Amino acid sequence: MAGRQAVSWAETAKHFEESPVLSEFARPFPNLLGEKRTAIGGSFKQIAAALSKSKRTGAIQFTINDGRKVRQWCLAMTPSGCEVTETATERPDLEIVTDAQSWADIASGKLAVLEAFGLGKVRVCGSIELARVLARRLQR
Repeated sequence: MAGRQAVSWAETAKHFEESPVLSEFARPFPNLLGEKRTAIGGSFKQIAAALSKSKRTGAIQFTINDGRKVRQWCLAMTPSGCEVTETATERPDLEIVTDAQSWADIASGKLAVLEAFGLGKVRVCGSIELARVLARRLQR
């Protein structure tokens, strides 16, 4: 590929941080796993707490494959708060699909969602606006 210059992830991330649509996804989330960094289920409780003051409604489903089985958590957002359950919902407004190690890296702040997406480690389906609400609430 003569004439093409390799662009580092840092340069790409800086570009996305300036984008009004993607900036929330370019920065890593704060640590949602606590000190043990292994409590994946606990990370969803942290997310539910962050979303509880949002006026938005909707269902966000996280589908995590740990290599042995697929686990799903649903965050149900209502005007009165956000509840998390370890169950699947038939028609989530937003679904985030990844493997356990990638989620641990995202939830611990080691890996930004946008970088994980670019590396093919996470798939996001559904409402981009709800995804932006989620990212903004976690960045606070």
